[in-house]
This record gives sequence, C-alpha cells and structure tokens, in this order.
Amino acid sequence: MTEEWSRKIATNTIPGPKSKEILKRKVDCVPDGISIAHEIIADKAYGPYIKDVDGNIFIDFAGGIAVINAGHSNPKILDAMKRQVDRFTHTQAYKVPYEKYIELAEKIISISPIKGENKKCYFANSGAEAVENAIRVARHHKNAPRIIRFTNSFHGRTSLTMGLTANSTYKKGAFPEDSYVDIAPFPDPNEFPGTERECIEYSIDYLEYLVETECSPEETAAVIIEPVQGEGGYLEAPQKFMNHLRDVCDRHEIALITDEVQSGVGRTGKFWASEHYDVEPDIITFGKSIANGLPLSGIVGRKKILDSVHPGGIGGTYGGNPVACSAALATIDEINENLDHAQMMGQLMRDHLERLKKRFDLIDELRGIGPMIGIVLRDQEGEALPDATEEVIDRSREKGLLLLKSGIKGNVIRICGPILMTTSEIIEEAMSILEEALEKVST
Repeated sequence: MTEEWSRKIATNTIPGPKSKEILKRKVDCVPDGISIAHEIIADKAYGPYIKDVDGNIFIDFAGGIAVINAGHSNPKILDAMKRQVDRFTHTQAYKVPYEKYIELAEKIISISPIKGENKKCYFANSGAEAVENAIRVARHHKNAPRIIRFTNSFHGRTSLTMGLTANSTYKKGAFPEDSYVDIAPFPDPNEFPGTERECIEYSIDYLEYLVETECSPEETAAVIIEPVQGEGGYLEAPQKFMNHLRDVCDRHEIALITDEVQSGVGRTGKFWASEHYDVEPDIITFGKSIANGLPLSGIVGRKKILDSVHPGGIGGTYGGNPVACSAALATIDEINENLDHAQMMGQLMRDHLERLKKRFDLIDELRGIGPMIGIVLRDQEGEALPDATEEVIDRSREKGLLLLKSGIKGNVIRICGPILMTTSEIIEEAMSILEEALEKVST
C-alpha cells in the first residue's frame, strides 16, 4: 500500500466539519435506537488505522467491536476476497454448494479444541444467529428446553438471544422470551461480599442447585458461557469454575456451549479462548473476526449434536457466503501464523497498563487474557466510574485513539483493535495517549 499511514489530527475539533455534515443526515433516516460511539465518518482504513472524511487518522483500538483482528485491509485477506469475487459472489450454499464452504468447515474442525474426529461445522451470518443455532441443536439433541446462562452475559439482540443477555440496555422494551432460560452467577469477586475463593465456591454451589433443583437435569439442554465476557466487561472465567462446569455437564448429559464470538480468532492470544482452559466444550460459537470484517459466523461441535436436527432444520440464505468463506480461510491462516505477535502485543500493553495502574488511583483492575484487555475504573470506595470512563474515551479520541467501553455499569475500557499489523511503536503511542487522557480526567 503506497499511502503513508500514521496518526494525525487535521481538524480543530473532533468530529470535523465533513463528518458533522454527514452525521446530520443520520437524524432523518436512521432510527434513534442506533447509537454512535465515535462521531466520525470513516473514509479509509489500513492495519490499525482509520482515516475519516476530514483527513484525521486514528489508531483503532476498537476494531469494529473486536472484528478486525487481522488488521484493516489486510492484503492477503483482500486478495483472497477479490479472487472469489471474480468467480461468483452467491449461489446459496445449500441449493448450489461450493467448495469454499466445505474447505472452511474442514479447516475450522481441524483447529477446534474439541477432541476427536466426530465434529461438524455450520455457518451463519451474525454472532446472535450462531448462538440461536447452537441453542437449537442442543435442545433438539436432548429434546429438552431449558438453557442456563450467566450474569453479565451478552449473547446477541434477537428475541431468543436477548433472553440470554444480561444488559437491560439491549433488552428494554423488547420483552424477550426467556421462560426456559435460567440464570447462574458468573464468578465476579468484585461484586461478591467475600474472598475470591468464596465467590467461586458460591457460583459452583449455585450452579449445582440450579441444575438439580430448579431446572432438573432431564429438562436442561445446555449451559452457555463466554470464557471471557465481552459486553460484560472482559471478565475471565476462573479455571476452577470452568472445570466444575464441565463436570456438571458431563454428569447430567448437558451440552457445554462456549460463546467465542468476541473472544475467539486470536483475540486472547490463542485462536480459541477455550484453549486457555483444560476444558473441552461440546459446541463453540464463533463470528465477528472470523472473516475479518465480512458477515460470517457459525458453530463447530460434536457430530451427534449437530446431526440431530433433521435436514432443512437449520439453514439460511447467506450463511457461508463464498466471499466471506474465502476471507475466513485467509484470516485463519494469518491469525495462526502470527499468534506469537498477538501474545507479544498483549504483554506489551499489559506492561504499560500495569504502570498506569500504579500511577492512577481510578484504575482499579486489569482484566482479560492476552491482548483482550479491560481497564476497570472505580473510585476509592469501589464504586464504578462510568462518567470518567466515557471522558477518558472522549479525550483519547481527541488525540487520535479510538477505544470502546463495556461492562454492565459502563466502567470498563476495552481494547479490542487489530492484533496483527500493530507494532510496538504504535502500542507505545497509543498508551501515551491513554496516559494523557487519564491524567486529565484524574485532575
């Protein structure tokens, strides 16, 4: 790519005048329910950078919500997409199938952390659709309706998945059907009146009680969990809890679904977040970055579960689109060949953030695994600081760094930009901007 890319703020204010003019048009044609995190209008993007229509260039640590793991406009992925576009863009995978769909299914099965050869893979469009299909096949396999999800969870915004999602912001007014969904506590020591060990034990005991008393094992089809919660604030599940979760599912023939829509595809420094645990799921949901920006998601899981649904029982018009499959094949290769770089980037950011944590009292905790990092802001009494979180993000954007917030209380800054095509120099520049923003908010 011949264009020079580096952070640059070209306008006196953010957003600039061209972005403001375009955003005015949104008011008349886009529902108010669509909120905007960063009021800039993208024009181009490359690697870890986004350039807006006013000529400002930002370091992108938002990544389209953890979607551009391999970097914007990654040349190898673009090349794979263009080659497929020149052949055809759609035939519908279940009416006139094509090899890319099968090739991608074979590749995902081959790198799945689910052991054994009896695995299958299915493709959809969005993360929510992947979760819906995971729930569908699990219920069909056991002929049981009940699903257990966890506090702080996020699994989508469709009618079913909103019943699996904790945050009331997404559920308000939607009246999701959740009569067969039961809620267990995700072990979060900061929200528990006791020690970390006591918190984990409580969560384990509650899960046992829920399965054996309220749900009944015979009626429970699946437990779904994010190994690292996304919208919930980048809180990672403890190893002991994941071990016990697997044991509960084994004892009662319940499918364990790990939702890796946000935490998968190298986001944690391994391809699957499940690989950080000595725990084997029965089904994994994936999406977001699997095709590095093209709509693609899916499930990979045990053959006996996925094959339990009758022909025609799962499907969709665009799932496994050939261009998206081509992008995904290239993305998987790019991520797997550069996991060492992703781990290095994560460690470098954590080293910087540990230093900032010592300097700024409002940083209470660092969360996540590898380069999937959450920065938790609280006051000295342990109260969440959502306003300060928003201000840090705003001030960072003014200097050319894009960040996102998460957490039920809106007090977690999450870092989820490209894990490839990002250098140590870019990380240091981004951390310097973040430090300046924290300094201004702290004074």
